[in-house]
This record gives sequence, C-alpha cells and structure tokens, in this order.
Amino acid sequence: MPLLSFFAALIFSCSVSAAEPVDHEINTPKTPFREVLDSDPELRALNADISQIYYGLEKRMSRPSFLKKNRKQWEKDAAAFKGCPEKNAACLLYLFERKKAALSVLAPIGLQIIKLDGEGLASPELPFSPTSAAAAEDGSVFLTVQARPYAGVDLTTDAPVNKTGGFILAQYDETGKNKERAVRIGGNPTDFPERLRFDPNGALWISGRTNSSLAPQSDVLPANKKGRAYFLLRSSPNGKDDKVIRPFNLFSRFIDFHVDSVGDLTMLGDYQNRTAVIFYNTRTEGYENAFFLPEGNEYEAFVPVREKRGLFYVIGRTKKEGQATNGVFKTTLPITRESAFVALYDIKTQTFKSFTYLDDFRPTLLSADENSVCLAGESAVFKRLIPYLTENAEYTVPSPYILACLSPELKTLRYFTFLPVRPKAISAGKNNLKILGVE
Repeated sequence: MPLLSFFAALIFSCSVSAAEPVDHEINTPKTPFREVLDSDPELRALNADISQIYYGLEKRMSRPSFLKKNRKQWEKDAAAFKGCPEKNAACLLYLFERKKAALSVLAPIGLQIIKLDGEGLASPELPFSPTSAAAAEDGSVFLTVQARPYAGVDLTTDAPVNKTGGFILAQYDETGKNKERAVRIGGNPTDFPERLRFDPNGALWISGRTNSSLAPQSDVLPANKKGRAYFLLRSSPNGKDDKVIRPFNLFSRFIDFHVDSVGDLTMLGDYQNRTAVIFYNTRTEGYENAFFLPEGNEYEAFVPVREKRGLFYVIGRTKKEGQATNGVFKTTLPITRESAFVALYDIKTQTFKSFTYLDDFRPTLLSADENSVCLAGESAVFKRLIPYLTENAEYTVPSPYILACLSPELKTLRYFTFLPVRPKAISAGKNNLKILGVE
C-alpha cells in the first residue's frame, strides 16, 4: 500500500472511532440512587423537571451563585436518600414532588442594581441625597435632588449664580453614572419633589410639595392647613410641551399617583381624615370619581393592576388587627402602629381582596406585573428576616435593605433577597427587575 494511502486510511479509521459514542457506564456499577432513578419513569421525569427549573432560574439571574450552591446540595442530598430509606422510590417521589412545587413558585427574576452616586451633582455644599428616581423605557435614569441655598455654578449654563431654592431634575445614562443634563425647577427652599413617574407615552411626571408664592393658587384649591400646595409637573420627551397641573390642595397629604395612556391621573391622598383614590381628568381639569380606602391604615404607595381597572395594590402601615386574608410572612409580633402590610384593593366593593401583614419589613416602593408584586424597603431588625431568603436570592449577606416579590394574589413568596443599596426606585421590565439605589 502506498504510504499516502496508508496514512489516509489510518486517519479515516481514527475519526470514525472517535465519533462513536462511548458508554462509560459499561464497567461502572450504578449507585443505589441511579438504580432507583432508572427503574422509575415518573421519578426520572420529575428529576429532569427539577433540573430544568433550576437551569431556567439560573439563566435569568445576574448572581446565581446562591442558587447553584442550593442546587448542588439538593443533588447531593437526593443521591444520599436524605430523608428517605435507601432505595425507597415512593419516598423519593414524595420529596421530588415537593421540591418541584417549591421551585415552581419562585419568580424568574433577573435583578439589575443601578447604584446612583450623584456624579456632577454632589458637592460639600450640596450633598447627594436623591428624593426620587425613575428609569425610562430606554434605560435612562432620572432623579431629583432638593436644592439647598448655596452659591455656585448654574448646572445648565455654567455661569456663576446664587440660587436660593427649588429642586434639580437630572438625567443620567443607563448606568446611572454619567450625567447627561440637569435643570433647576422652582425657586423656594421648601420645594420638595417626592415622586417620579413615566406615563405610557414617555412623558415624565413629578409630584411634590411647595409653599412658594410662585405656585399658582386658586379659590377652589387654597393651600392646605400647613401652608403647602401639592403640585404635579409634566415634562414631555421633547421638552416642549411641559405643563404644571394646579396644586392639589384638596389633600392634607398627597401620597402617590399614576398616569394612564391618555394622560389622566389616578391619585392617592388623605382627604377629610380618610385616604381616598381619586380620578382626575387632565384635559378638563376636573375630578371624576373618588373612593375611600378602609380606615385604620396609613397608606404609603399604590400601583394599579394592569388590564384590570378598579384593582390596586397598596402598601402601608397599620395598627388594625384582623385584616389578613393570608399569611405569607409568619410573624408572631403583635400588630402595632408600625406594622407594615401589602394588600389588593377592589374599588367596586371598596374592600381588600387580599391582605397580608409583613414581618419587620417596611416597604416604601411597589411594583407589579402579571407575574409578581414586588416590594422594596428597609428593616431595623433585618437579621430576623434571614429565614425568608428564597433559593433564587441574589444577595444573601444580611442588610437593612430588602426586596420581596409575592404572587399576584399575595399568597406565595416568590423572591426574597437582601439588597446592597438603599432602594430609591423599583421597576418591572420584560426581562428583569430594576432597582435604583444609593449606598
């Protein structure tokens, strides 16, 4: 045989041998766990389902190390028949069914943390402490800072000025690090922005309070008893169609608001010693309807349920017992004025469809989509909350700052993690949950 033909034949035979599958288990005895798994199709299918759920959760997470550690421990315990007699398929089947059920309720959260450091705003005269923040659909970060009286440089013209108040609205890129623009709004030292919201058309809305003599007053809505007027400022994406909604002095406390697709407002505030949900038509500048929320609670934020007009999630504090419809958080603490809660409110019946107390966790931010209701806030005794950490938690080092997500009916804890930042905004997107915060 010619030498060239010999080497060609040798290479061909080697490539064919390498392509053939090798059964590594021919000479390797099966473990007791593998024997049981291979002999039970239902158990084998459950094992595959559990692996797939783990994989799906890990794929979405930015920090899956804690989940991977739990998965490896689960696989180790299962192989050792932990909690079951050896080779007992029925017992393993029970454990696998429970494990699949527990994993199935976990939310596939892809958590994105954006740390705000106030680049271009912070200074000895103006310490960085954003009063509100929000992320636009394109990822841009907006925040407000109360402007204290100081002599410095105008943020838009770089000219020396002596400002005496108002507040600053700043825009950053999607990282929250690079300032793109900043403008000063208002002119009174007590002007205080409290909420930022984007409407479905991309316009930015700012709510806050002021006692500035420049704020438009009316006979219908004079300043409230504390001398404050609550305002709403609308800033369009092109910056040309800005509009100031007249002060809402109807409220003794203006709490929160949301804007629908046509620009009309749903507002939450205290009115005549009750908390009310009020609908406001921005085109006619008239109130259309109002509903009172149950008494005995102090409300802090709300969010409408998408596609279901008349349903709202609310958070707050309460001293009223006997409201819970379920107990996601197994608190044994007495209900006091500082006891926090989250609830689903139905305007039609003016009652809570679902209500749960929160265990030593006071949320201040609220977001909801069709899969989860997420709360972000703080706890003074956060180490008590370690047992609530879910397997898909991304930050497990105990801290005062917490994020929790519940099922839409508020019956199941789907995600619980500590946060490395103090949350200033929370928003649910298609692929992740975004937290804007400061260290």
